[in-house]
Amino acid sequence: MAIHGYISFVPEVLPIAPRPIAGELISSWLLRVSFANSLTLAELVQGIEARFPEVPLRGAFIDDQLSPCTRSALARFLRVTEHQIKALELRQQFPTLPMEWILRSTAWDLRSPHRFVQGRAMYAFCPICIQEMSSRTRTVWIRSEWALVFQTHCARHRTPLLETCGVCFIEDPLGITNPPVRDKSLELASCWNCGSSLLLYDPEPPASPTVAEIIGLESAILTAVLGKSPDPRWSGRLCAKAFTDKLRFLMQHLTTATNDPLPLFFRIADADPQLRRYLFGRQRPGTRMEAMSWYWRFLLMIILARRLNSGESGLSTI
Repeated sequence: MAIHGYISFVPEVLPIAPRPIAGELISSWLLRVSFANSLTLAELVQGIEARFPEVPLRGAFIDDQLSPCTRSALARFLRVTEHQIKALELRQQFPTLPMEWILRSTAWDLRSPHRFVQGRAMYAFCPICIQEMSSRTRTVWIRSEWALVFQTHCARHRTPLLETCGVCFIEDPLGITNPPVRDKSLELASCWNCGSSLLLYDPEPPASPTVAEIIGLESAILTAVLGKSPDPRWSGRLCAKAFTDKLRFLMQHLTTATNDPLPLFFRIADADPQLRRYLFGRQRPGTRMEAMSWYWRFLLMIILARRLNSGESGLSTI
């Protein structure tokens, strides 16, 4: 369809179109489609726009709230139903999810424009989940919950999520391919940029009480944004929406800089010897919450858990 970035021919429908998987991001599905057709995601987007000029995909955020005409075009071109596409939209999967709780990249224009990072949600991933996907289904995909701000650990495996390749440190490392089955090598679980295995990680010791508590809180928040009743240990008598609104207020309060150029959660951590060790990471503490590194988000979750446990108001000071 494309030759060195130039669209020479666009078929009426794409010849190879892997089916979407329940619970994955739309961008994850489109990455799988593009790789199956030997295209980059940017080339796939360009081809769709060439076939359907009324669909400006390059100006859209493709993981959430696509326009009806965009869903219709994708459904025709990739031979699926519009309902299947709409079901993957983030706020279809998570009805009470605030937009600022969706992770976004801060370096897309310098790192991997052919991956169309500017129009997608970013993610941190569980290497054990990736290994299970690869061995069981011969397919790797990005789970939608990995793109959520508050998700720092895999609740199933109780391990920290990873946000970069451990060798080249590139953001968005998952090579979401569907190669011919030759053996049970780790080809599927490799970084698309450098080819290194994404399963090489340091085994974590048993979860500490702090980590166990954070996993519990993150599970409660995930339940709430799914529109279900969260664990009353965290939400009390609040319904899913009310609990989400409370958390949204607390997070905004803790991360918004006012007269002090540094956000409140940074100052709280700096005043606590046990938390000060988390004050590192490649993102500055003033970065928007949806663009924070894993370290800053984990620190934010620790402080959020303390606030909820103590029953403090979001307006309280240090």
